[in-house]
Amino acid sequence: MKPSALPAGEARFLTVEGFDHSRRAHVWSLLLAFLAAGPPGPAPPLEVFFPRDRPYVYLHSPSPALLKALGAHLLSLPAGTLLPNFPLRVSPSYPAAKVPAPPLPGPESTPEPVPGLLLLPSFLRPSAASRLLTELLTSPDWGPPQRRKSGGVLRRKVVHYGYTFDYETSDILRDGERHPLPPPVPAGGAVGELFDRVRSEDFGPGAGVRGGVNQVTVNDYPPGTGIGHHVDTRDAFDGCLVSVSLGSGVVMEFRKGEERKYLWLPPGSALVLTGPARYEWSHGIVSRKTDAVGGSQVARGRRLSVTFRTVISPPPEGRALPAELEFVRDFYDSVARQWHHTRGVRGVLWPSVMGFLGGLGEGSLVADCGCGDGKYLAAATHFGHYVVGSDVSMELLKMTLTGAKGPDPIQQEYDKGPFSKHPEVVGGDCLRLPLQTGRFDGAVCIAVLHHLSSEERRIGVLRELCRIVRVGGLVYVQAWALEQDEGSKRVFDSQDVMVPFKVQRKYLEGDGEGGVVGGEGGMEEEGGGFRFDRYCHVYREGELQELCGRVGGIEVQDGGWEAGNWWVRIKRVN
Repeated sequence: MKPSALPAGEARFLTVEGFDHSRRAHVWSLLLAFLAAGPPGPAPPLEVFFPRDRPYVYLHSPSPALLKALGAHLLSLPAGTLLPNFPLRVSPSYPAAKVPAPPLPGPESTPEPVPGLLLLPSFLRPSAASRLLTELLTSPDWGPPQRRKSGGVLRRKVVHYGYTFDYETSDILRDGERHPLPPPVPAGGAVGELFDRVRSEDFGPGAGVRGGVNQVTVNDYPPGTGIGHHVDTRDAFDGCLVSVSLGSGVVMEFRKGEERKYLWLPPGSALVLTGPARYEWSHGIVSRKTDAVGGSQVARGRRLSVTFRTVISPPPEGRALPAELEFVRDFYDSVARQWHHTRGVRGVLWPSVMGFLGGLGEGSLVADCGCGDGKYLAAATHFGHYVVGSDVSMELLKMTLTGAKGPDPIQQEYDKGPFSKHPEVVGGDCLRLPLQTGRFDGAVCIAVLHHLSSEERRIGVLRELCRIVRVGGLVYVQAWALEQDEGSKRVFDSQDVMVPFKVQRKYLEGDGEGGVVGGEGGMEEEGGGFRFDRYCHVYREGELQELCGRVGGIEVQDGGWEAGNWWVRIKRVN
């Protein structure tokens, strides 16, 4: 491998010749090792560009000194050493394709790649691409014409699998509204094989594809057909968009304000869009018969795209179900004062929760979802974490300001500190947490999931918990068990039960008014006090793990039974 020349002066590109593109898999370690051997501190950005079917690559950096040192390093390597792709601010793609306007870019003027864009130029072998194209041209039952947002109907044929994407509203149609329900994704054949492959691929941090893809759209573009500029619908989709091109290549344009980037999508390639490339940069294809690529005019032929997305399943029932409203939300608002008093007197912290919190690195950002009166805010703070609590009961959240005044030394330590006076808590539904995506190192959800009255809502909570933690972040979930200790005062005859809670009259008096704080929550007078019923779904052995298996992008690391509760520890993997 011989660099054509070392960069001189203020050169920003280095051309390396003698490069075997079929064996690029080893470059990451090579470039990482070079940067790791450099001076301490952040390394300057370095980008690698692979022109298609050319025996050279371009290395680009705003630091001429870095390129000069890297060039000298490459010259010192033994003959035959490879230079593969490198992940630091790199999109393993071609330099931007050339189009009639603006002027044809060369190495010295190649624009930087779009953040969040990844192009895999040889995702499919030619034989696999040909088989897939043949199957798509002969087998799909193309759907009815779809309307465009700008009016009229699409000039191309479209077929959807799993869910129908509506081009008029840029959203997903559900339950057969306006269009018949689409067929499921094929289980076999070339389309099914490609679907399985995309679901199993790791497209890098933030992609969130593995196991989660549930919708496929096939578009059939006649020669010269374009696509209007658009961004993906953030509220409808999660993870990344993967689009495989078949038949003919095409130049795609990306826009953000006045910026323009151009990318040649060869047949058999896979375009992956995440983050900014998907939601901040619009993408489109100009309607024309030819594209300028590599200094030549390339005629467009018939092109098919196969696009994979992950449709977000919205929490069923925008509002809580009636059983939850009366026997969960109203219950906790009503009993908040005695609940807080009883919890403080008991001072019980579950060992499995403490083990989870203690296992997170000191200084972790932790979300306590369903924190109630703040029982575990003290525990998280004790381990040196910064904790944010949320709960749907505002009356319970008010209790976080009062301290527990119980025997637990961790709580006593917390009550004396500054955080107990100004806890970071927020009102929020666990199905729509008011917390940012991927921000937390860990999350706990204790005694919440057994208050959700449908399987879909329970899965929705698990998805929300995994959404807010970063890739690699951990989630702890605990809920009541159907299987109780022998001799326990609680014996459950079924999984959906009403569990009584007795409250003294004094704890129901609100600010001298003698009224119930919050709603009545199924209250009945009993023995000088009041009995409130709360709804619970108690979990059988293995049920939590089964629910987790229906949430993409996670793995269950551990689980167990503890004092009448089942718990699981989950890791977000993409």
